[in-house]
Amino acid sequence: MKGAPPALRARLFQLVAAAVLPLVLLVAGVVLAGYITNRKQAAQQAQSMARGIALAVEGELRAHIAATEVLAESSHLAAGDLGAFRAQAEAVRARLDPGANITLLREDGQQVMNLAVPPGAPLPVRPDAESVRRVFATGKPSVSDAFFGAVLHRPTVAVDVPIRRADGSVSVVLSTDLPLRPFDEAVRRQHLPPGWVAAVLDRKGTIVARTHSPERFVGTPTSASFRPLLFSRDEGIAEVTTLEGTSVLTAWSRPGPSGWCVGVGIPVAEFYAPLWRTLGITLAISALALLAALALASLVAARIAGPIRALANLAGLEGTSVQAPPSLGLREADATAASLFGALRERGQAEAARAKRDAELREAQRVAHIGSWHWDAATDATTGSDELLRIYGLDPATEDMPAFHEQRGQLYPADSWVRLNDAVQRALETGVGYELDVEAFSGGRPIWITMRCEVVRDPGGRVVGLRGTVQDITQRKRAEEALAESEARYRVLATATQEGVVLHDGERIVEVNDAYWRMFGFASREDVIGRSPFELVVPDLRDDALGKVTAQHAEPYETVGLRRDGSTFPFTANGRTVAYQGRRMRVTVLRDLTRQKVAAAALRESEERFRAAVRAVSGIVWTNNAAGEMAGEQPGWAALTGQSLEEYQGYGWAKAVHPEDAQPTVDAWNASVAERRTFVFEHRVRRHDGVWRRFAIRAIPALREDGTIREWVGVHTDVTEQREAEAALAELNRHLEERVRAEVAARESAQERAKHAQHMQALGQIAGGVAHEFNNLLQAVQGAVRLVESRAADPASVRKFAGIALKSSERGSNITYRLLSFAQRSSFCPEQIEPAAMLDAIRDVLAHTLGGRVAVRLELQPLLPAVTADKADLQTALVNLAANARDAMPDGGALTLAAVTDTVEAEWSRPTPLKPGRYIRFVVSDGGTGMDEATLARAAEPFFTTKPFGSGTGLGLSMAKGFAEQSGGGLAIESAPGHGTTVTLWLPVTDGDNGMAGRHHAARERVTSAKLATRVLLVDDEEMVRETLAVGLEDAGLAVLLAQSGAEALALLDAGEPVDVLVTDLSMPGMDGAELIRHAQERRPDLPALVLTGYVDTAAGGQAGAGGPCAVLHKPIAAARLAECLAEMLAAKPGRGESDFNT
Repeated sequence: MKGAPPALRARLFQLVAAAVLPLVLLVAGVVLAGYITNRKQAAQQAQSMARGIALAVEGELRAHIAATEVLAESSHLAAGDLGAFRAQAEAVRARLDPGANITLLREDGQQVMNLAVPPGAPLPVRPDAESVRRVFATGKPSVSDAFFGAVLHRPTVAVDVPIRRADGSVSVVLSTDLPLRPFDEAVRRQHLPPGWVAAVLDRKGTIVARTHSPERFVGTPTSASFRPLLFSRDEGIAEVTTLEGTSVLTAWSRPGPSGWCVGVGIPVAEFYAPLWRTLGITLAISALALLAALALASLVAARIAGPIRALANLAGLEGTSVQAPPSLGLREADATAASLFGALRERGQAEAARAKRDAELREAQRVAHIGSWHWDAATDATTGSDELLRIYGLDPATEDMPAFHEQRGQLYPADSWVRLNDAVQRALETGVGYELDVEAFSGGRPIWITMRCEVVRDPGGRVVGLRGTVQDITQRKRAEEALAESEARYRVLATATQEGVVLHDGERIVEVNDAYWRMFGFASREDVIGRSPFELVVPDLRDDALGKVTAQHAEPYETVGLRRDGSTFPFTANGRTVAYQGRRMRVTVLRDLTRQKVAAAALRESEERFRAAVRAVSGIVWTNNAAGEMAGEQPGWAALTGQSLEEYQGYGWAKAVHPEDAQPTVDAWNASVAERRTFVFEHRVRRHDGVWRRFAIRAIPALREDGTIREWVGVHTDVTEQREAEAALAELNRHLEERVRAEVAARESAQERAKHAQHMQALGQIAGGVAHEFNNLLQAVQGAVRLVESRAADPASVRKFAGIALKSSERGSNITYRLLSFAQRSSFCPEQIEPAAMLDAIRDVLAHTLGGRVAVRLELQPLLPAVTADKADLQTALVNLAANARDAMPDGGALTLAAVTDTVEAEWSRPTPLKPGRYIRFVVSDGGTGMDEATLARAAEPFFTTKPFGSGTGLGLSMAKGFAEQSGGGLAIESAPGHGTTVTLWLPVTDGDNGMAGRHHAARERVTSAKLATRVLLVDDEEMVRETLAVGLEDAGLAVLLAQSGAEALALLDAGEPVDVLVTDLSMPGMDGAELIRHAQERRPDLPALVLTGYVDTAAGGQAGAGGPCAVLHKPIAAARLAECLAEMLAAKPGRGESDFNT
């Protein structure tokens, strides 16, 4: 039972509260909005930091994966030499991270090699082998989760890469075990605000690095509140609890394939303290304002309550003779009293009218066979009108509607009730009614009804029931089913035939089958319905077709159809007039005659072609029987040879064949007859006038239907003049080939001179920039040396400035080597080129030559395969294209060098014709002035240039195009005024290269044995070079003899000085290095020799020896590196002609 309604005073209090509360909420909302904004900004900052740290961690892992993959390609490992590989791995570990460890493991985690364990000692099993099994399963590198190392006894992380067998399967896994220090440094480099927490987590959620208390928590799982969120998605923000129990707002990110995650947390207390302080002040002020307003509302309520109480007495005036209510002393109360008095009188009138309408509604439902119903969702009770009960076969006087769940099986079949229940549940959930046709029962008899429904809501808007109508549609449903069955039978018949069927009224098409619309080239039935059937006949025959339909023509007739695409085809039409839906219609069946017409035309053409061939043949036609014997009259053969019927019968025809050719002809003919194959031969035949002529013979077997030979049909064709012409042509070709070779040689010589000129022009463009760069390097070297000299007493300064001088000299060495390599002149000499390495070198050269206003960018696809081309020509082409781009950007800009793979499937699928296959697409693009269509059309012509006289030869693009085509590729240019120029050059990928170019297949092993016992004879005419190398070699533990010329070196050898190896400069006055080596090895045949040169061409050095070992190294070279190479040379097997460290 509801309590008493509130008094007026309470309502006024509520009004005051409603007026004050929005202001309070507004202020609180502003405070809360500021809190939310600050929280959101902090969360975004934390998210950015998490992404940054995660990317740094992924970069660290990728770097170690790449280094481990390079080591995995070791030739020692491929050869199974674990001792050599262990030394190589130790060198790699010392260079990359001395704190790391390198191991080899089998699939079960058993270690095969461990750098932390002496050779021969027992090797443990890795505690966590999940990453190893993942590498064996996928064949791809993997990063393990953190685990405690069994040898080094510390937390570690492993980078695992596969080692493959020859068949591509994984044999073992090469693993680099990393300390956790790099990940801790990646976290601390972010400089988090005070109080913030950051952690690096592995794939399982184990902490790898942490800013707070790492000694406690590294190696332990992250907090239980964070772990489910971490595994649910790769990135997000949520409030969790740290391992210390602190509530933090955490942002995390998992960006890479390693599966590792980085989380950054902000203590929640940083947000809540300012919020609670501001809200407390706001609530105190609001409470004071509310108390004052309530006191005022109490006074006003006392003045209004009296008149309102008087309104309750008006109900006693209903039905009396009083015409108007008395005054209550309050204008609003008097108006309310008047309204209530009038409403009481109108209510009586309305109730009478409603009773009348209800009676009329019940009568309408009875006449229209429509029943109404209401269902209460809470009680499952259903009520309905009398007509509703009659529809279901129930007696309105004695029976009621059963509850909804009881109607299954009683009023509806099971499947109908399930459909109806689904509709009811959807209406309750969505608040939307339904309309449904279902099968029902009327006194046990099946009927069909249409049920319409709408939802019933309570004053609060909640759905509490349904109401609607039911109409009996049994007769309509039976008619629809009969119609559908009839149409289905028609569809089966219409679609089963290949002939087109159309129903039309003479003006428009009413119905067609599928064959009809396909016959006329339409996409669907709907494209045809409504069209005139005669617009699908060619215009010249439409009147004839219309006339036959109008005259009720009953016989088939032939005409020509017009397809949608405008093509035509012949067909026959056979129609009948039928009655359809009370109208006279025409049903016509169409049969496409295209195949029949084509077959007939082909037969006629074949017969005509055969007749023409027989008339046109210039040879002699003859026939033989199935046994291969000439039988019957052969007028052609008789006219040719003059033989009579008796003479050529059987094998008598062979007597007309030249004696040298007769027996070979008979043997070949018998072989063809025996094998039932076509006979092709040539021989000489004596013509009837005694002249010998050469004939080509061809004969084929004519077969019966059962496959047996009926006869042989052959032809003799006179080829005497043809063979004489062929002989004369062969003689002419022999002389012509000699002239062509001479012309081609002259042309190739001219092309080679032009190519070299263009090559040297590009080199000239580079020279100025290289000179500028070398001046800078010399400035750095001279300045550093002077500072070393002035600060000799300060070891730290000496090391610092000596390092600067060393780096500057190494940089100069790289520039010199690449410039000399580029300047080599040679004929077209294809070789395998690694695109990435070559473009990287060219970028370094261009960066020094194009000027500071041109930025050179490099865009390379990973793991580019090698190409086969002339390296010098390719470098020349790319440098010339870069120079053209620089000239097109007088105000500076960006120059992009790019290389990607490109698979060509069709010859003309690219702007230039290319054979199908795999290519590397080199792209040189600029943002310069561009070219108009006229200039672009001539850009690749020889000697065409837009530059001022003397500034260009006009050969750059034409030679680049010729080089690309000579190499099996092509060149295309795209340009527009104001939009720059893009030049694309395609070169074919080297056969068998699967994208592994650029990987080093062997890492050089540092050899240190036997140095102390080595005596080196060092020969160089430059005193500074000789002295610095000698000191460096002595520091490396070698004994050094010095000579400043070849003659002095030979004198030392003749004097019997013990020498283990000869090191000489190549270019020296008097006797050069190659001549010195020959004389030295004549004296001591097994003396190893090594040439030092500043030139790129190393052929002279490689062939200098007189049988002893010889190798070439390029200046400048560090003394320590030279010592290593000498040790390798002495450790090599006897008999090697050239060491494998030429560089």
